[in-house]
Amino acid sequence: MRRKILASLFACCLAGSAGIASGPFADSAGPEFGPYFLGHETEPAMDYGGRVMISLHTAVCDAGSLLTRRMPWLAPAYELPLAVLVSTLQHEIHGHGARGREYNLKPSYGFGLDFSAYTTIDRYPRTMEELAALAAGGTEADTVMARRIAIGFCRPGSVPASAAPLFMLAKLDLSVYTAFTSTPRAKPERTSPGEGQASADDDGTSFIEEYEQGNDIAIYLTTRQATRRQADPADVWLREYKPDFDDPDLDKTWRQTREVALWNALDPMLWASMFLYVRDHAMRGERYLPAPAVPLGDGYGLTVGTRGSIEPQSVSRFLDVFVLTPFAVFGVYGRDLRSADDTAFGYGAGAYRMALSPHAHASLWGDVWDVPTAEENLYRGSGWNVAGEIEFSVGPDFGLSLKAGYKNAGYFPGVPTADGLYVGGGLTAAF
Repeated sequence: MRRKILASLFACCLAGSAGIASGPFADSAGPEFGPYFLGHETEPAMDYGGRVMISLHTAVCDAGSLLTRRMPWLAPAYELPLAVLVSTLQHEIHGHGARGREYNLKPSYGFGLDFSAYTTIDRYPRTMEELAALAAGGTEADTVMARRIAIGFCRPGSVPASAAPLFMLAKLDLSVYTAFTSTPRAKPERTSPGEGQASADDDGTSFIEEYEQGNDIAIYLTTRQATRRQADPADVWLREYKPDFDDPDLDKTWRQTREVALWNALDPMLWASMFLYVRDHAMRGERYLPAPAVPLGDGYGLTVGTRGSIEPQSVSRFLDVFVLTPFAVFGVYGRDLRSADDTAFGYGAGAYRMALSPHAHASLWGDVWDVPTAEENLYRGSGWNVAGEIEFSVGPDFGLSLKAGYKNAGYFPGVPTADGLYVGGGLTAAF
């Protein structure tokens, strides 16, 4: 039944996206160049860091568009590779690096010509919470950036169509990374060529090898087990801790992570946006996409999305529902949080890009969740988070963005794990 419902929603979004291009959402025009953003926020700074990365991608794509105006079908040739690079930068600098900076671990980075990258730290993680958040931080940051793009697509004129490949690659980071991580089981010994059972992967790699080589998902799952065993986080970081493949909870958390990754990849908004990207941007040269939503008439629309999160003692699947109106985007979501022992639930709601005047708009959102019982025992009780953002013009081409939020102690994607106030600010430009 669950699969039938999701398939129906997915089909409706695709069909609605094809029809809405001639509707009221398609008439919302944005600037010819931009918007560009430069700013920062309290660490882990994944959201505003992501906005800077989106702006970097937009700026280069805008420069490329000057050469391909009459040949829009050439745009994906540079927009897609650039999206790979930018999503990698977000993964490392505003993902692993952001959690490392939050915990004062002094991160540094390395990048290869093949778009490979890595993050190192100068200090060992002091707690298992820090280590788990550090391992999950890369995919977390890309997911946060993808959500910022998705909300922008719900208000045409807010994000250029060139951001669609970045949306796709950032959104699928968790799903692809998980899909290419081996099943956690010991690699069998081969007594002679051709003998023995097949290894976890046909190319001869195994979970333990990936863990030792720095695979995020393998480190994350091993950290979850090591937390339950009350091991030293430095031993996991140095790969001196060896995973116990006889632990049924290791297999269970692995399967839960795979389910989250699949749920994340099924996002109807993602695939509707890519359909519109090909049709309207690559084939017709349009700078902005119509909203990936089912039209309801008179400037209203409805769309749904899925996303996932891997967290220090649980994994979580989100189901988003957005109502598009001429003056704001309203969103609600529900999610489950699953540990190896228990399932809890969380909810959230927000009003995004509410028009306060022709020169200002605001966003407000909040989240509440219960914490599942878990042998990791990092968090208990319930959690909450509230935040808001205001953006207004300070001239014909420039604007100011201000953001503030408050949460209690505990994990929530993209915000500090400690309780207290977090703030951000930056400048925008559009021409």
